[in-house]
Parts: sequence; C-alpha cells; structure tokens
Amino acid sequence: MTNPVRVDDPGDPRLGPFIGLTDRVLRRAPAPTFVAESLLVVDRVLRAGCDVRTVAVTPGAYPRLVPALEEHARSGRPTPEVLLVDRPVLAAVAGFDVHRGVLAEVVRPTERTAAEAMVAAAGRTVAVVEAVVDQANLGAIFRNAAGLGVGAVLLCPRCCDPLYRRTVRVSMGAVLEVAWARLPAWPADLAVVRDRGYRLVALTPAGVPLAPAAGGGAGVARAGSPRALLLGSEGEGLSAEALVLADERVAIPMSGGVDSLNVAAASAIAFWAFAAPDRP
Repeated sequence: MTNPVRVDDPGDPRLGPFIGLTDRVLRRAPAPTFVAESLLVVDRVLRAGCDVRTVAVTPGAYPRLVPALEEHARSGRPTPEVLLVDRPVLAAVAGFDVHRGVLAEVVRPTERTAAEAMVAAAGRTVAVVEAVVDQANLGAIFRNAAGLGVGAVLLCPRCCDPLYRRTVRVSMGAVLEVAWARLPAWPADLAVVRDRGYRLVALTPAGVPLAPAAGGGAGVARAGSPRALLLGSEGEGLSAEALVLADERVAIPMSGGVDSLNVAAASAIAFWAFAAPDRP
C-alpha cells in the first residue's frame, strides 16, 4: 500500500474525478468510472476487489479506511492513489459537503446480460424495475434485494444509472453485490425472463391483495416457478404494456385512503413476501 499524498489545492488535477459531483449530466450518461461515497461503501468497494483508481479521504477518516486499503493491496489489484484532503477542500471540489469523509473513483465493471444475471440468480426471485428514475429509490431497491434474498435486478432502459454516486451510497454498496442487467428491448424482453422459467408478477394497486401469511403472496405458495416481481415508476407505476404481459397482478393492502406506497417501500414488502429466506 502506497503512502497517502497530501492535497490542499481544490484545483489539483488529481482531484479531477471528483469535480462537480452534483452535476445532473453525471446522472444520465454512464462513464468509464463511477464515484463511491462514504466510509462504509468505499470500504466495501475495496474489499470486493474492485479496480479503484483514486481515493480522496479526510485525515480524520483515513485511519478507519487503512484496513480495507491493506486488504485491497494484498489482493493484487492495482494500487489506488490515496489523497489526504481536508473536508472544506473536498467539499469545494465535489460541490457538496462530503461529511462522510471519503470518495473513491472506481472503474465501472462490465455489465452483465439479462441471461447472465438470471444465471447468477440461481432460481431465486428476481426484481424487474420499470422507469425508476430517482437515485435514492433505486439504491433502496438494491439494498432491499440484497437483504431479502432477491437474486438479481433487471432494469428497463429508462431506469437511472445504478452506479450513480447517490444510488451506490443509498444501496450501501449492494449494487456491487446483487447481479443486475438492462433489458434493452422493453417490454418485449420480459419474454426473455419468462423463457427462463420465471412467472411475471406485477405489483399494482389493482392487483389481488398480497397475503404474506399464506407464504408467498396472493395466497400462492412459494414453491414452484420462481417469480419475477415487476415494479413500476414513482409516478405512474407499471405501464399498460408491462401489465398486459404479467402472469398475475398483486397489490399491497392499504388503508386510510392511501392507494400505494413509495416504490422502495413496496419493494421491501414484496421481496419479504416472495423471496426472504428462513423467515418465521
């Protein structure tokens, strides 16, 4: 592991990967690298063996990152350049207060195909996400998937980038652990999912009430064909084109005049009902 280099100038070219991270352009166009933010997420990125180019870390956070940097060095991966940067300087570069004290530039991994992601799912429930454009919502869906036994996440072309900085942070690094892929021909590629033996289950307020106590939602046993749970956009939900291709439709029972939940919250309930392992 190389020794960290002190950087005090916001204009230092070595901080280039972290300039203007709040720019909306970064949310749309995937680049060859992505930025991981927060001590816990960067720690996971390093321990996962990702190709990390640069780490910018405050002096206060650096000692807590040393064990992960040392483990990364032992893995034989290229050694990242480590820059020690005071918090005000890092905030001036990034465009926001990096109060978690660390940013890392990481090489974007090669994306899986949908078929490869479903092989990685190994017969477990998968999530299929349509037009979710809020980075925090997508990050929460990935975190829910990791924690509740979902084997893969498949995204329609309109979904935001899973490797955008905020999505990676909200997911707590789960976007690097859960297999994911794009379905480029939407919704026609849902046939690819069905051809892999999955039953398409759409979450929609107009569906049959979900009954978790029955052991699989809507009174359907968890045994048998694996499920692909279809989740729609924050505003409109699933499109009519996607709904017509579903094998069944289920709804989370609501009260108090509320018709539905935020998509991230809804995903957690659906994942627990259909996918969570070893639940009581």
